[in-house]
Amino acid sequence: MAWRYKLRVKNAPVGVEVVESVLEKHEIRMREVMLEEVEDKMRSELTWGVHRIHWEKNREIWNMYKDNKISKKVLDFLMKQKLIDHALLNRWNKPGYERLCSTLVLSKSNTNFGTTGICRVPLRQRHGQIMPNVQTGCVSCASEDKGPIWWNDEVPDRVKEIIRKRSGEFEEDEAHENGEVEEEEVNKDSSDDGDGSEVAGNTESLSNGRLGSESEKEEELVDKNRGNEDVDDGQNEEEQDEDENPSKRRKVSQNSASSLE
Repeated sequence: MAWRYKLRVKNAPVGVEVVESVLEKHEIRMREVMLEEVEDKMRSELTWGVHRIHWEKNREIWNMYKDNKISKKVLDFLMKQKLIDHALLNRWNKPGYERLCSTLVLSKSNTNFGTTGICRVPLRQRHGQIMPNVQTGCVSCASEDKGPIWWNDEVPDRVKEIIRKRSGEFEEDEAHENGEVEEEEVNKDSSDDGDGSEVAGNTESLSNGRLGSESEKEEELVDKNRGNEDVDDGQNEEEQDEDENPSKRRKVSQNSASSLE
């Protein structure tokens, strides 16, 4: 109840009592969230409800200021007393951050890859499964998604359309990939058939070449054996002639001796 004492200080501007009901309402909600059971929740999910209530409280007061229900002095007074998030409201004044869920998602030191939170990326630019930010539970607070979209909100029609388109594109890509795979298999089979015929032709030519060379070698050996047989036959005939005509051999020897004398 410290916020009540801050609203009743001496220098409080006129009209500050208008926001008292708003602060009390969100304080009750904050207590209910803090008393919820945490057994079935993830560790990071414990603070998601706190971030959502914090955003809704600040947004309601911000809208009251935009609708001229409270003055600029009241807004500055609430910022000074730290009853609203000064940094968050200042970000809402900048283009592109009109629906920022929390300043935590802008800190690059809070992510593994040194980037801003995933909820800052528009849904149409995301790939894969759409998940909330781990720190705040915000699915998307990009300006074009008209967020923030929280983890426990009903799926907006815009998100359903994106998911439907993405699933259709996924099916088309899968069908295209299957077609490419089938075409590659057909090409592979045809190339295998061509390679098989080429290999068969090469083996046939090699076998023919080997057979031809072997037949040539056999013919050479046969000719060589025939020549050796002819030489042996001639020598045998000469020896037989010498054995049959010894007188002829004596005459030849005598003639050769007389010629020497």
